[in-house]
Amino acid sequence: MSKLGLHISDEVYHDLEFVFQYGIETFGILTTEKYLEKIHRKINELAEMPSKGQHHKNLPIEIKFILIESHMILYKYSTTQKIVYILRIMHKNMDIGNVDL
Repeated sequence: MSKLGLHISDEVYHDLEFVFQYGIETFGILTTEKYLEKIHRKINELAEMPSKGQHHKNLPIEIKFILIESHMILYKYSTTQKIVYILRIMHKNMDIGNVDL
């Protein structure tokens, strides 16, 4: 499969801002920047291999997730539209059954 396009929801930008603020307060700027870079790399990997993720019993069947350390990237993709929709980035301990997508 060729690389798909990416669409990142507004919610993802808010999620990343929260990760950034929490990370700086808890781990410092350097660690936080490295962690955010890992998240960005994983998002770009999904454009190349969108089937890599898993389904979750509390999410609609078309939505998948992939774990990156302490966070999950929630997404869906369309091979006909050739795009991966990044929906949310959430801490792995959050209740994803109640998240707004």
